[in-house]
Amino acid sequence: MFHYWTTPLSGKDPASMEWFREGFTDYYSSITLSRVGIISEELWYKKVETFLSRYYITRYRLGKKPSLVDAGKDKMANWFLLYGGGATIALSLDIEIRYLTDGRKSLDDVMSIMYTKYFNKPFLVKELEQVVSTVSGKDMSDFFDRYVLGDKEMPDVEHYLNKIGLSVSNYADEYYISKMSGISNDQRALYDTLMHKQ
Repeated sequence: MFHYWTTPLSGKDPASMEWFREGFTDYYSSITLSRVGIISEELWYKKVETFLSRYYITRYRLGKKPSLVDAGKDKMANWFLLYGGGATIALSLDIEIRYLTDGRKSLDDVMSIMYTKYFNKPFLVKELEQVVSTVSGKDMSDFFDRYVLGDKEMPDVEHYLNKIGLSVSNYADEYYISKMSGISNDQRALYDTLMHKQ
């Protein structure tokens, strides 16, 4: 169903936005299932583990080097990179925006602005970047230049998950997410906003 929302947000070059259209759909569909109680939080962790495995196995194990933008030119050959990479970007941005704004803003705000400004209108990745920067209050150009427009692998996503009290372990191509012990009130509060508990 989320495709009915994201498909009109295809940009000036739809192939360049496949990572956004498919990856953000996977992210939102999975976390929505958890937020409304259709799946457990633990099962949502499993879904995130799949996103990470798809992204990192493509980057590290298979040596795929196109940027997320360029990967859309051959969607079937870059399926894991587009879906897993796009969902990993969405998750990381959602956490980072919440962290930078003390939970007052989120990726939801970005999507709302994009829908209002660009529904069925052409836009560029840089325009998405500008909206993310505005909502987060931080210049996100380096993030987008490296991990979306560029071919750099994201550093371990644990950096972002730690901010909401989750840890990541990986063994070869397998990723495992669990709750950290002794998390701070700030970590718990951000986790609760992500899962719509407050």
